[in-house]
Amino acid sequence: MEVIVHSGVLNSANNFTYAFLNEDNILIFDSLVDPDVLAAGWYLSFPTKEQSNNAVKTNKSTQKQYAVAACMSNCNNFFAACDSFSLLHLWKKSEETGHWNELSSRELPRKGQKAIFSNSGSEIIIADRGGNVTSFSATSHDSPGKFLLGHISLIIDLSISHDDKYLVTCDRDGKIRVSCYPNCYNIQSYCLGHQEFVSFVKCISLYDEFVLSSSGDGTIRLWNYFDGTQAKCVKIFEDAELIKECISCDNANLEFFENSGNIAITVEQFRFSIRCLKFCFRYKLFAILFYMQNGIAIYQLPNAAEENFRFIQFISLKSEAADVVFDALGNLLILQQCKDEVTLFFEYKENEKKYLFNNDYNKDLVFNMKAFYGDGEYFMDAKKDFEHLFKSSYEFSDDT
Repeated sequence: MEVIVHSGVLNSANNFTYAFLNEDNILIFDSLVDPDVLAAGWYLSFPTKEQSNNAVKTNKSTQKQYAVAACMSNCNNFFAACDSFSLLHLWKKSEETGHWNELSSRELPRKGQKAIFSNSGSEIIIADRGGNVTSFSATSHDSPGKFLLGHISLIIDLSISHDDKYLVTCDRDGKIRVSCYPNCYNIQSYCLGHQEFVSFVKCISLYDEFVLSSSGDGTIRLWNYFDGTQAKCVKIFEDAELIKECISCDNANLEFFENSGNIAITVEQFRFSIRCLKFCFRYKLFAILFYMQNGIAIYQLPNAAEENFRFIQFISLKSEAADVVFDALGNLLILQQCKDEVTLFFEYKENEKKYLFNNDYNKDLVFNMKAFYGDGEYFMDAKKDFEHLFKSSYEFSDDT
């Protein structure tokens, strides 16, 4: 799951339930490969302030209400979303009818930035714009939030270990903090090494338990979160195979880079700043979404300590990728910020070990996405507000 602003897609940890978001609605499918399921998705809408009986806050503003963060529980029965009015909404799926019913709307201390469920599904954990993390009960629907931890910088992403014992948070200052959960005042470790903001973290099981991270510095790193040591690092901006394939897709705002004059990384790192990663555990692959490339890079996860991340292919796009998701069969759905072709479907060819474009493979899904997103005008520009995430370096003379 990724940071969702205005529009996007997320899938639950077991890849069975998918939620698509646009500016007005949430569309949920229990499968992306079953035609019967694709013909009958569930639409969720935010209640108004007046309808949110449990929401204490009243906002007379004419501001648009939309999702800023959302998450699905591992059991696929709970869905939570934070909206632009700083409210947390919780829905539950009926076992009898399959309908999604809203359970509560609760006030958040500040507007949400990122939301996840604990693996047990009992808690919703939310990072807000102020650098604080709060947990809300998913079973006691009216209970207020409980403060867990705080950063002095903007928290960009968070993840929880598979045993619910450790909570991992990352921020604009390049720090990854591993806290004991739920007693987050006990810090297990810090994972330090990124030169820029950490855009993504995820607890992942490979040949051992790790934290995987990506950053605006153009690197992907694997960490042992028990002691904070780095296990692997791949410098995407130095990968010759990737650079060769995507040179025509570069859309970096070099004017911003040159005019700033004091960004702490190189122009090559800036070109390959990473927005987030998406996983295909069926084939142990992951997709990289960039800020400055019109395309998606596919890499292989390492299977052993002696292996490293391996480049597979680069999928060129007409415009920036708004979001991507892998279906249960390992195929890839891409939503791009292009009015002529919002939805792209790529089938994975196992014999060739690569993805090939095939919008005829899953016509039902492509049709539904076109109907839901239209010409994609509501997709947020992925680069909007991202430039302020970069740190600046300053030189001081002896006279200062």
